[in-house]
Amino acid sequence: MIEEHISYEDACAKVSEIKNGSAGKVFCLAVVSEDCPFCKDMMKDVIPEVIQKYKDSIELRTFDIAAQDSDYCIFPVENSPAFLFYVKGGKPFPAVRQGAAPLEEVMKEVERIIEVSNYQQYREDKGLNVTHH
Repeated sequence: MIEEHISYEDACAKVSEIKNGSAGKVFCLAVVSEDCPFCKDMMKDVIPEVIQKYKDSIELRTFDIAAQDSDYCIFPVENSPAFLFYVKGGKPFPAVRQGAAPLEEVMKEVERIIEVSNYQQYREDKGLNVTHH
């Protein structure tokens, strides 16, 4: 099925790792709400397909925004479902894919994000335009 859910604290820590340059794969946080019918469809029909096809290039975890008990949340979503793609050195950070979409559209977006990640890694490996914070 799908990767396990991730807690708010663990998701924040993962994003920090990526910002600090210590994460290898693209991290995709699928922000969902358990009571959202569009989210249920995405979790049932789209997310397992994405994981199956891109498991070597992407780490995909789900985060239930409705379970977040604080009004403050660092994840920039207005509606669920949403995919937040975190790529080391990526601009914008994160890349956001908001709303329900057909599988083919999501797959194209994931492929584009992986290409950006691979390009960023290539540039870093070659020492090109690497910025340090």
